[in-house]
Amino acid sequence: MATRDIRILLFVARFQEEHGYSPSIREIGEAIGGPASTSVVSYNLGKLRRAGLMRLPLTQDACGGWMRAARVIIITEAGRAVVEAEGK
Repeated sequence: MATRDIRILLFVARFQEEHGYSPSIREIGEAIGGPASTSVVSYNLGKLRRAGLMRLPLTQDACGGWMRAARVIIITEAGRAVVEAEGK
C-alpha cells in the first residue's frame, strides 16, 4: 500500500475519533501534505475502498441517481487492523 494511502487512512481514523464524523475530501487533501486536488483524494479513497479498508456508502439523490454520501467514510475491520499496525 502506498504511503499516501496509509496517511489518508490514519488521518480519517484520527479525525473520526476526535470529531465523531468523517472529514471532508478537502480536509483530507490539506492533511496529507498540501494542495492535493479533490480528484486525487477521491482516487485514493477509491483505492482504499477497493482494497477493502473502507466503505464509502452511496445515497440516492432527488432525481433517483446514486452518489457518495457526503462526509461518510466507514473504516472496515481490515482498515482498523492497518490503523492499529501503523500505531495511529
